[in-house]
Amino acid sequence: MTLWAGMIAAVGVIVNLGWTIFWSILVRRQVQQARQDDRFADHHVRLVKLEEKVGALPSRIATHEDVQEVHLRVSEVKRTANETKSDVGELKGLLTGIRKTVDAINAALLNGAKQ
Repeated sequence: MTLWAGMIAAVGVIVNLGWTIFWSILVRRQVQQARQDDRFADHHVRLVKLEEKVGALPSRIATHEDVQEVHLRVSEVKRTANETKSDVGELKGLLTGIRKTVDAINAALLNGAKQ
């Protein structure tokens, strides 16, 4: 009787172990599938956003006239920057002259006060 009881207990342990392994594998696969579904859902959202952005882009290819217009705008900005630079240089010269005049007036007033 003890032999049969031992064998039944061993079979019970083996069945229990097999059942535990089966359920752990099943649960692990379900968790992995859920994670993969989440990744695919996020991927779909990103693709939809990208398609919206691409749809907002101009559908035509830039022509020579478009490139020429860009060059003209860049040249205009460069010309304006050069004019501003020359105006700043001229203003700097004027301010230097004013500073020298004020220094001369101060020096004259200080020398006059000393005498």
